[in-house]
Amino acid sequence: MKPSKHLFNRRILTLTIVLMLGLTTLTLAVTESLRAVADEADTAYKNGNYDQAVTLYENILETGNSSGPLLYNLGNSYFKSGRLAESILMYERALKLIPHNSDVRHNLEFARDRAVDRIDPPPRLFIWTWIDTLRDLLPPGIVAASAWILTTLLALSFSVTINLHRKRPRYTMRGITWALAALVVLNMSLIGLRVMADAGQPEAIIMVDKIDVRSGPDRAAGEVFALHEGTKVGVVQQLEGWAEIRLADGRQGWVPFSSFETI
Repeated sequence: MKPSKHLFNRRILTLTIVLMLGLTTLTLAVTESLRAVADEADTAYKNGNYDQAVTLYENILETGNSSGPLLYNLGNSYFKSGRLAESILMYERALKLIPHNSDVRHNLEFARDRAVDRIDPPPRLFIWTWIDTLRDLLPPGIVAASAWILTTLLALSFSVTINLHRKRPRYTMRGITWALAALVVLNMSLIGLRVMADAGQPEAIIMVDKIDVRSGPDRAAGEVFALHEGTKVGVVQQLEGWAEIRLADGRQGWVPFSSFETI
């Protein structure tokens, strides 16, 4: 006798619930495990065991879990371990996730002051500084969530406005609609600025003690200048194991891939 369709559906539903509960339990177990590792790393750092803290924080990153605070803590551990380039790299990556964190900015500047190279960029027009500030006004997650919320509110407000017949409420809702529209435009501008920044020239940190920057993608090419660990560069293009880089002051040259890591 064949099982009824109703019984079959109940079995499928039961199996789905069991699988969901299993996945939830597994996720909670993994989260608790990572939290335990993070606590152990924090304790190691506080006790001055910086190499151990580095290993533990790196273990968390290898699981695919990354966050601004985690990268910041790893950067601190690298710095205390005497690994300047790695610390600057982690601070830079943390800053992309939590751009307004004053501790990250302070420690990044502190680490940069320990680097050999001093690269002074040319003066910038105030408008570009203002645009950078506007772009980093809010964390990416909040900007994305607010875009959805504001767009939904704008649609609802517009719908209510066109269906109102009394003048005074309609004028009020019209003002609210225009205000929401302005906020949506501002929000979309922030998203656009961030997309443009992310799609721009990749940036990297020199990871070796010293590298000779050459005039072409070849070790036989002439040396144009030298760079040291911790220096930030822009990656213009890549060619057969080499990358053309540009400094903030406009100087350019070629270095091997192995000499840097992208932020």
